[in-house]
Amino acid sequence: MSYDEIIEFLVREVGKRIEEEKNKENNLEKNSALVIIHGGNGDLSQVLVELENLSKNYDLEVIYTRSGRKLSYGKISQVIKNEKELSYENAEELLKNKSLILLPVLTKSSAAKIAYGIRDTEASYLVSKAILAGKIIVATYNSCRINGNSEYINQINSNIEKLKKYGIRFTEAKNLANYVENIMNKKSIYLTHKKSISTRDIANLSNVNIIVTKDTSITTLVLDRAKEANINFIKE
Repeated sequence: MSYDEIIEFLVREVGKRIEEEKNKENNLEKNSALVIIHGGNGDLSQVLVELENLSKNYDLEVIYTRSGRKLSYGKISQVIKNEKELSYENAEELLKNKSLILLPVLTKSSAAKIAYGIRDTEASYLVSKAILAGKIIVATYNSCRINGNSEYINQINSNIEKLKKYGIRFTEAKNLANYVENIMNKKSIYLTHKKSISTRDIANLSNVNIIVTKDTSITTLVLDRAKEANINFIKE
């Protein structure tokens, strides 16, 4: 191979790498989101408004639990046309290439199951897989929280605190669209070449999404520092 041929080969390879990185960024910016409709109906009218606002900039796909379909299918289907079937077998396929998972009408019972790792329904199994895959998951409080102060009420609401520790983010239904936009519009930094993330890797970063592989090791200390700096880890 001549000198000129070597240079041409290197230029082509560099061009390919640049194009691959652009494609990665474009895939993330496409903002393809999976919406899981449980049976909650707390402030459903506002949820519909927020989903419609998000549908302007996001490619939304929707799946239903049995009770979710019964209570809200007619209304949700007017906002989200792209519906997917859910089963244990296709859970990973549904999550593939999704940058965001939305639980806009999460129920108290579903919150409890997810909080305690119970995966006896397709939906709780899917959310469990999303947590393990490091997906960005946003839920609303409206159907899974009870106002008041008693031992029983505190027990129900404690499930939300468990879910937060798993990385699920919560907001009020009226703030859903703005909350999602604030998270997803952060700058994205790819550290997919690293097998583990240290505090040194994030020392000078703040308010960003860090893209890592599903096998990347992230310690509790790093996660705590990331939370302080408003950094999200997204696993490919």
